[in-house]
Amino acid sequence: MTVKRVVIGFVVAVVVVLAIFAVVIVGAIQSLPSGDHPVADFEGEEIAAARRAAVPQVEAQLDAVERRYGREHVGPRGRYDRCEAGQSNFTREDAHAYVCRMQIVQVMPVGKPFKAQAALLGEALLEGACPGGTDTDRALARRFSDVRHLHSSTGDCEPGYHTPSPVIDGWLPARPSPDRLDLATYLLPGPCRVSSYPPEHCEELPLDLRAAVAAAPADAAYLAIVVAGWSEEYYEIDWE
Repeated sequence: MTVKRVVIGFVVAVVVVLAIFAVVIVGAIQSLPSGDHPVADFEGEEIAAARRAAVPQVEAQLDAVERRYGREHVGPRGRYDRCEAGQSNFTREDAHAYVCRMQIVQVMPVGKPFKAQAALLGEALLEGACPGGTDTDRALARRFSDVRHLHSSTGDCEPGYHTPSPVIDGWLPARPSPDRLDLATYLLPGPCRVSSYPPEHCEELPLDLRAAVAAAPADAAYLAIVVAGWSEEYYEIDWE
């Protein structure tokens, strides 16, 4: 038997073993339990009622921020609803087939000195005081040359811990240039037309940043985009 025949035989044997192994793995994966997504009426009265009930609850979080901060938002608020399909397979098992969440977004005016006023807004995101500083204080303490470079931040006292509460998603000058205003739209939740959610799972009332900028008071030096609600479910659908 030549060396060439030995090599060919070895290669053929390896291929056969790998093919058998692949068949076994595929069969094992297919035999694992998986959930079936139910037929869900995302435009029905039940979910519509849940959505109507959720709106004032999320808005109340933002109203509380305004009371603690001592200033009201400028321009209209925006609302974004998403119903995300869960997974139930060998990689992940979610508790529900669908989970619906709502984000309500508003723009807050911030005066000068910027760091001091921004810190007050960060403190206002949650009830109570943080003697050691909030997550917003920690973000402000990092070196930055432009407010656009500030990371999103919360009112949490402990680093790395997020209590379900409003979040500062981004900053922009109170009187931004047209180009900067266009870039700031990327700080808002993604629109339904470019999201991964099917259209029937997605509803939105986009925030009008231009209207918010136009409504900013004369003493505002910067604007903060504040988002509430995304971490809390307002509607759930169980697996079949």
